[in-house]
Amino acid sequence: MTGPPATFSDQIDSAETDLGFISAVTAGLIALILLIIYRSLFTALLPLLVIGISLAVGRGLLSVLGESGMPISQFTIAFMTVILLGAGTDYSVFLISRYHEQRHKDVSPDRAVVDATATIGRVILASAATVALAFLAMSFSKLSVFGALGPACAIAVFVGVAATVTLFPPVLAMAAKRGVGEPKADRTRRYWNRIAVAVVRRPGPLLGASLGLVVGLAAIALTMRISYDDRQGQPATTASNEGYHLLDKHFRKDTVITQFMIVESATDMRTSRALADLDEMASRVSQLPGVTKVSGVTRPTGARLDQARLSWQNGQIGNKMAGAVADGDAHRYDLAKLTEGADQLAGALAQLDETVRTALTPLTSLLSQAQSAGSQVQRLRPLLQQLSATAPTVDRAIRAGPGLRQEAEQAQSAIASIAPSSTHSTTIRGAPAHPSAPRSATRCRF
Repeated sequence: MTGPPATFSDQIDSAETDLGFISAVTAGLIALILLIIYRSLFTALLPLLVIGISLAVGRGLLSVLGESGMPISQFTIAFMTVILLGAGTDYSVFLISRYHEQRHKDVSPDRAVVDATATIGRVILASAATVALAFLAMSFSKLSVFGALGPACAIAVFVGVAATVTLFPPVLAMAAKRGVGEPKADRTRRYWNRIAVAVVRRPGPLLGASLGLVVGLAAIALTMRISYDDRQGQPATTASNEGYHLLDKHFRKDTVITQFMIVESATDMRTSRALADLDEMASRVSQLPGVTKVSGVTRPTGARLDQARLSWQNGQIGNKMAGAVADGDAHRYDLAKLTEGADQLAGALAQLDETVRTALTPLTSLLSQAQSAGSQVQRLRPLLQQLSATAPTVDRAIRAGPGLRQEAEQAQSAIASIAPSSTHSTTIRGAPAHPSAPRSATRCRF
């Protein structure tokens, strides 16, 4: 089985396997150095005893906290081991040095242990608190690995301090009663005195030499090249690496393990301008050393799409224009016939216009008469309005026509009957009236 998950699993297994070997080698080196300095096997092994107990207690405590919900990283045990190996050795050396100082002053073993613990205990606690606070600050990291390592390492430091302060002094006191772990004759005092005198006499040159050495060693870090190839961080014999070797024989490396780059933007990336920017970015990334192919939205196969190239688009435009020209050439005869028919239609329309104008000439006088008649009608409009107002009276008269005819005939008959007496009526009218007779005058006029 191979691939990134298998690689990560093999890395953890390799780290756990190497951790035991590294711890054993480190413990041996610490014991060798302490043995050279103190020339006592018990004194050289006592710090390792304290460190071993601290590791056992620290692992158990972190396991309980992990079961309770505290985040634990897969690198926690490795970091805790390294930190306890270093910090535990320092704290033990502090106590041993102060104990030996007291013994060189002929202080009793029990009193020397008490004085060493009382004076160095505060120093150890202050140093441990500083380191623990630095580790606790890692819990604010956004990277989960560092965020989980910080509290775990701080707990390991406090466990080492507790073991050094509580376990180391009793063991040292019990050994002192049996004459074990006592200081040897100091053979290096003259050497350290010479160094101290030289530093006091020539502080400037020694400071410059020290800084030059430190800066020179630090400059080596500039030659460091960080690699993100996880296969190089584990033995070549792991199952995932063997699978990679088999795949490398048939496929490229970037085919098996692909790196992804995510581009975020506050604007819409689906526009033509945004796609052009993405393609330009992919083109520049592909020019970086070690990059063989870049796949993206504008280049799914690793190469720029032909349809996105300006030359291809110009070719398509040229092909379409050539097709249009070919179609025009194919219909050239039809276009000529269409032009001829259009010319004939234009001539017919001109002839029709002339015919219409000729036919409308006699109507000009008629239109003029109609226009003058309209003017006269406008002058007679008031009379027509009066006639319209008397129309209801005329209508009633027309409806009463038959009755009036009969009355007119009767009146005519009456006139005919009284016609003979018209003369007599005239004589009477001309005679003088009697004074006593009532005056009466009758006039009949028809």
